[in-house]
Amino acid sequence: MLWVETEKGARMPLDPEPTEAGKVIIRMGPEMGQATAHTETVEETAIRLKATEPAARVAFMPHHATCPKAKDFSASNKKTEPAS
Repeated sequence: MLWVETEKGARMPLDPEPTEAGKVIIRMGPEMGQATAHTETVEETAIRLKATEPAARVAFMPHHATCPKAKDFSASNKKTEPAS
């Protein structure tokens, strides 16, 4: 699993291997080591998939989209402790 920061500053886990089915691209920032994850729009995905170079056609898949245990980690599934 790869951890990235989104454009809004949230942490997001990604599957480590990019695929054509992926929806997240990594945008490199102007400084070394500075990168953010960008979730593509439908239009951006269509443009990417028309690329002639195979490496340009891939993006990363959010890990929650492929993980069989994703529901165990969702915010809506977390149990709260009763107040003492």
